[in-house]
Amino acid sequence: MDDTTLVSRFLRDGFVKLEGAVAPRVAADRVRLLWRETGCDPDDPATWTQPVHWVAGMAQGPFAAAPNSPFLQHAYDLLVGAGRTGLSAGWRRACGTMAGSAGSPDAASAATVVLYEASRRRRGHTA
Repeated sequence: MDDTTLVSRFLRDGFVKLEGAVAPRVAADRVRLLWRETGCDPDDPATWTQPVHWVAGMAQGPFAAAPNSPFLQHAYDLLVGAGRTGLSAGWRRACGTMAGSAGSPDAASAATVVLYEASRRRRGHTA
């Protein structure tokens, strides 16, 4: 997908599906680690006893590699601005008033969430 299409789809829909954004090996490593940390067996549904498992301390290795891939960094740069440390005044105006804050210093990831929420609200979704 070219850059113009990526941005226009994001602005229209509030999200963009980026095929191949994360290397298959990185995705497989993430899956393997999550299964290990939950204590569940991917081949035994009887071990899937809880609807949600909270897994802490996974900000390293493949969990750090996936959102920092060059492919995704390029997409972040297109949506937020290359080398930005936060949202521009124009994006802040477009987002309107939103309660809450992001505790992460990762501007690209935080901005992606904010931009999605702004797009969702523009389409009339408030809950």
